[in-house]
Amino acid sequence: MERLRCGVLGLAGEGQTLLEAVAANRALELVALADPDHPALRETAETFHAPVFRDCRSSLVEASPQAAFVALPAFQAVDALRTAAERGIAVFQLAPWAIDFEAAVGVVQLFERSGHPHVIARPWRVEPAYEPLREISPLLGRVYALEVNVTGTRVGRQGWRGDAQRAGGGTLFHDAYEPVDMLVTLCGLPEQVYAITAWVPGPGEPRPYDTEDAMSVLCRYTQDRMVTITSCRTADVGDWKVVLRGSRASAEITPPRLRILDGTGQKVTEKRVRQRNRYSLAVAAFTTALLEGVHDTSSTARQHLPTMALLQAAYLSAKTGHPESPAKLLDLAGRA
Repeated sequence: MERLRCGVLGLAGEGQTLLEAVAANRALELVALADPDHPALRETAETFHAPVFRDCRSSLVEASPQAAFVALPAFQAVDALRTAAERGIAVFQLAPWAIDFEAAVGVVQLFERSGHPHVIARPWRVEPAYEPLREISPLLGRVYALEVNVTGTRVGRQGWRGDAQRAGGGTLFHDAYEPVDMLVTLCGLPEQVYAITAWVPGPGEPRPYDTEDAMSVLCRYTQDRMVTITSCRTADVGDWKVVLRGSRASAEITPPRLRILDGTGQKVTEKRVRQRNRYSLAVAAFTTALLEGVHDTSSTARQHLPTMALLQAAYLSAKTGHPESPAKLLDLAGRA
């Protein structure tokens, strides 16, 4: 069987889960494992029998993979992405994949000029338990309200996550990307967003970092629909929940399950997530497309620009104190 030579860049956070999905895929041959900071890089590389690199760009040049699976923080991934585009290496990248909307547009243009695939992980879209969400109108009727609630784990020392210049944002950007992407994919882009932020230190107390610990976003649609997004860092384990309220039924979406509730709140359907690795199906789809000589168009970076636009508009609103338009950002990007 033909196998695709690949490298995994970045082991922190979800990087280990991505590595396990790659290693378990028999169509992939792991030829490079790279991370500039991970303390157990060499031990991990020995476990997975892969050459080890501290410099991610060098791993792409010296190992010459056909595909790169990137789990680096966005600020660290910039040079590796540029090298991958220059060398014709297809990329599968975890979100958030750029530090802000402007940087995201630059990455999209870079890969579109090169003609090589750049796919952003969207594991919820290929999860069989969420399959009913592909046709939400017949399922729920007219969706008039949607609620997104996210908790992210707060650590004592934020490191680069506390530096807005490198992190791009705080809890909304890093903890809520997936459910916000779900919102945009299912319901489209809101006309306006209004956001407020909060931090753990109280008024007048010094803050050791400048990314938010909590953010609430109110989204207004022209179709008489409203959306609320609340994301906060807590001492608890991170989690998220999305609730769509329709004229006939409602849907509750969480990482382990999808529940459909009727008008009385009684459970009608429940589908549980059975995948042990949340990236395995997305990695398989990306790999199969490459081996068949086609681009995986199910979740390209360009398709993620609306999600990045909503996040950027929320951060802009938090600074200006006024509602902001994600669509205007997309229009400006389209004319760039």
